[in-house]
Amino acid sequence: MKQDFEGPRLDRRTVLRLGAALGVFAAAALAGTTPVRASATGLRAVLDDTTEIPLESGPLYSFRCSFLRGPVVEFSRLAEVWASTQYMRILSCEVNYIGPGEHSLTLEESAIVQVAEDAGLVVDDRAAAYLTILATCTRIPLDRLEVRLAELGAPVVTAALALAPEAPQAKQLAEWLARAT
Repeated sequence: MKQDFEGPRLDRRTVLRLGAALGVFAAAALAGTTPVRASATGLRAVLDDTTEIPLESGPLYSFRCSFLRGPVVEFSRLAEVWASTQYMRILSCEVNYIGPGEHSLTLEESAIVQVAEDAGLVVDDRAAAYLTILATCTRIPLDRLEVRLAELGAPVVTAALALAPEAPQAKQLAEWLARAT
């Protein structure tokens, strides 16, 4: 008698969170920083044997996305942008820091900017560079993709892929990067 076992199903948000954790881990590995650990209280970045930083702290960024034939919609997480039922109609997204106090990058965010710097980006403002990289991970309409990625440059695209290798447009970004370098 054959028995079929169907394991637990993961919802899209869980899959996106796991992908985001993988992206953070990859960026940390590239930058030589510490890995990400899953714990009972959620995903955490491990600084040393005794210190962990929660990765799911609260909304720190605002993603204001404009849609084809629709209103501007504000999201608080990149995964929410990707999960939008209207994702394919996004024309552009503006990313702003909305956290408390002055915008200072976390270790993971700084590692992503370092990926761009290592790829040749000259950075005057690390926080602004991170916002640009984060916005690149949202969605760029296909009819504007080539021009927009050329404007952003290979270092920003490289960092966007390190930040969000599971992004819906990751394949297009990687293909453009292969042609551009």
